[in-house]
Amino acid sequence: MTVTEPEPMSRRAAAAYAIGLPLALIALVFLPVGRLDWSPGWVFISFLIIVYGASALILALVNPVIYRARSRFQPGTKHWDRILLLLMLPAMIAEIPLADCTARSCHPEGVNVRFMDGGVRFIRDSIDPQVWRGLATRSGGETIGEF
Repeated sequence: MTVTEPEPMSRRAAAAYAIGLPLALIALVFLPVGRLDWSPGWVFISFLIIVYGASALILALVNPVIYRARSRFQPGTKHWDRILLLLMLPAMIAEIPLADCTARSCHPEGVNVRFMDGGVRFIRDSIDPQVWRGLATRSGGETIGEF
């Protein structure tokens, strides 16, 4: 079996990835929420950039041939690999806005919360983070004021 090194990505393609992917990520995170000042979204994006950037850098330094080969389709890519990608990509794209809405909600201004006593209350996004954490513990000893 002959292994050939893939061609490096063109500058134009690299620039398109460098600009397009972050813009797409920002759109996926903030469009469902409807505002750009949502701090959990920026924390999520920062985490992704740091983790994926570090892993890509490590792979590029350790084995640049594999990094170039895995960064795009190559001649000879099997048909089932393309089908698998077509199935996985929509799930990965849908996961981002869903992951952003876990502790909060995509509802304007807050989230409906069901309490252990069976009651449901609307909690505003502006709730103090300490009070929010206190509501999530069963017996942490926190004094929960009005919320």
